[in-house]
Amino acid sequence: MNVLDASGYPDCRAEYIAAYERMANLATKAGVEGRRLTIHTPLISMTKADIVRAGLALGVDYSLTTSCYDPASDGAACGACDACLLRLKGFRESGTRDPIAYRPTTPAAP
Repeated sequence: MNVLDASGYPDCRAEYIAAYERMANLATKAGVEGRRLTIHTPLISMTKADIVRAGLALGVDYSLTTSCYDPASDGAACGACDACLLRLKGFRESGTRDPIAYRPTTPAAP
C-alpha cells in the first residue's frame, strides 16, 4: 500500500489504516488486555518508483514478485490491469527494467 494506491483503493489511505488499528484494539482480546496492535505501513508515502529503488537497495529479486490481477496460466503478467500499469510505470520511472514476464501482447511490456 502506498500513496498511489489510495486513489483507487479507499482502504489504502492512512486514515483507513488508523481507523482499522483503533477498531482492532477495541475488538480484540489482545487490544483490550493492553497488548495493542500496531499496523505498520512503511511504504504508504512512497511512489512506486521509490519502492522499486528501495527494494533494489535492499536486494529484492523482483523477478520473484508479481502485481498482476489477471496473470496467464504460465504466470505471465497481463500488463493491462491497474496493478500491472502502476508496476510498469514505477519501474520505468525508477530507470529499471521490470524483470517479470508479461504477455506478448502487452504494449508497455519490457
